[in-house]
Amino acid sequence: MDSMNSKPVEKEKIRAEANPAATESDPAQSPWKLLLLLGVAGLAASVSFNFLLFQQNSMLKQQFARQTEQSRRLEQTKNACQSLIQDIVNFSNQHPDVLEILARHGAIKFVSAPSEPPPIPPPPSAKP
Repeated sequence: MDSMNSKPVEKEKIRAEANPAATESDPAQSPWKLLLLLGVAGLAASVSFNFLLFQQNSMLKQQFARQTEQSRRLEQTKNACQSLIQDIVNFSNQHPDVLEILARHGAIKFVSAPSEPPPIPPPPSAKP
């Protein structure tokens, strides 16, 4: 039974003799390994950040295109509404009875002009 336990130990000794760097780490290589690891980590972070910026930029482009289209449609609707209002004004100028009908149903409210301008308040008196 003792011979079975000695075989793995012998294999380790053979490996250590064949490759001494596997068992002992070189102190000069340790900072280079750390530097390489930090470089790879920095590269991974940079790639991730660039991917995030690319996604954000493409989303902003899509949103800008949608808002531009919405603004164009809003401008068309505004022009159509202004045209409709102008048509109603022209029609009501030709037919004054329409104003009474619109006022009766609450569509417009007549604002009567004041007969006299409002009084001008006196200037404030200076207090000593």
